[in-house]
Amino acid sequence: MTFEELNEVRNLKKHLSIENKKLEALKLVIGAFPHKYSASGEGKAAGLAKSTFENFSVQLVDVENRIEKIQEQLTEAVPRLTNKIQATFTNATEQTLLIYRYVACKFFRDIGYLMGYSESRVYQLHSKILKKVQSNTVKYS
Repeated sequence: MTFEELNEVRNLKKHLSIENKKLEALKLVIGAFPHKYSASGEGKAAGLAKSTFENFSVQLVDVENRIEKIQEQLTEAVPRLTNKIQATFTNATEQTLLIYRYVACKFFRDIGYLMGYSESRVYQLHSKILKKVQSNTVKYS
């Protein structure tokens, strides 16, 4: 198992969050435009507004498509990473910590609460696990 494999789901979720924020911003911008544009020539300003509205609409569709693609990737990546963690680590505590951190994307303080450990203990365990990952990566590279 590599650091890249461990971080795949976290990175996808981060990108999904960014794209969702873009989507919300575009929806706000589009919502500020008049709902109808007249086909009659109302001048350059109306034409420019319509062009800008269409540009934002295209961007909205692009963001929606990217979100859909990321969601599909997550649908595949989550079980793949979970299985890889379970196959690589036999210790239930290590498995649980890694799944909370890299699949569920929880903060260390939340992992500690869920597992009944202090936050500092979770950091210690995580550091120990990452050393194992690093030694395996070096060994198999």
